[in-house]
Amino acid sequence: MPFMFLCGAAVEWLMINWRPNGVNFYDTYRKNNLERKEKFLSEEIDEMSLRVPIFSYIKASVVSILFGLAGAQTVHRIYKPLEGFQEEIDQRKKEIRAEKARQNSENNT
Repeated sequence: MPFMFLCGAAVEWLMINWRPNGVNFYDTYRKNNLERKEKFLSEEIDEMSLRVPIFSYIKASVVSILFGLAGAQTVHRIYKPLEGFQEEIDQRKKEIRAEKARQNSENNT
């Protein structure tokens, strides 16, 4: 279980610090949230590949997921990637309002 904790922590650290093409996970999250676009993905598991009792499989899966989430949450709390996000939203609202007011004044003249 400590391995899953470290895996979750590593994934969260990568999401914050890895910047392929100059964009990290939270940049994309912010952009999509500001534009109010949401995507939902689902994945089906057709069959279990191991011959273990279903209860053991479920128990191990739940515990692994919980430890992964705990590691991710620990790193998230340390790095605080969404700090200042509300200020960005408020700034964007002001910009949109100013743009609408400018367009309205141009239309009225």
